[in-house]
Amino acid sequence: MLSDGTIRKLLANNHLVIDPLPPDNAYQPASVDLRLGRSFVAISATGARRPTVLAPHVDTVWLAPGRCVLATTVERVELPADIVARVEGKSTWGRRFLLVHTTAGFIDPGFHGQITLELTNLSPVALNLPVDEPIAQVSFDYLDAAAVRPYGSAGLDSRYQDQVGATPAAATRREQWLLSGYCPTINASQVWCARPAGHAGRHGSIRRPDPNTPVDRANPVWVEWRH
Repeated sequence: MLSDGTIRKLLANNHLVIDPLPPDNAYQPASVDLRLGRSFVAISATGARRPTVLAPHVDTVWLAPGRCVLATTVERVELPADIVARVEGKSTWGRRFLLVHTTAGFIDPGFHGQITLELTNLSPVALNLPVDEPIAQVSFDYLDAAAVRPYGSAGLDSRYQDQVGATPAAATRREQWLLSGYCPTINASQVWCARPAGHAGRHGSIRRPDPNTPVDRANPVWVEWRH
């Protein structure tokens, strides 16, 4: 496993990429803190459609007891062919019974993209998850040799390469809709986005876009419906 000093050197020579570059207080002895981003996919127990919410004006997300949600890191990670990574929780969140992943904490050599988190609240109380604050940590290790076919290589079906935002399982993605305007409160399978103090806001209206117009994922607010 790589130490903080080695991680800093690899970032400095661009052999390893974390974007934006972590501040000094994000470096732990053998890992780097990752912050909670602003994109979420609520998972419904009934299989009903639930939206992906990109919430640029939201400061806090409340996750109800027993509920799970896909989230994302602020940081984009780019791994070379000779380094593997693993995402784990922070001890403080662990003691509040928050899981940051179920079984998908492994990051393949060659992966590029933001990291989708599988947040699960195992506690009996709702958890207040502050956006843009540390939620997880990532550690790195060298392979004995560079991967012959790193993630993203032809024939590997690397469907999550260059992913942006909370990304649901590729087989479940169906239809995209636009959310125009600002929704101060969004309730999706008991995941609540809290309006920041002093922001009046207004409820947005959901409209179906022209099917011939591609959805712009860089739009400040958008929703992706799932079956």
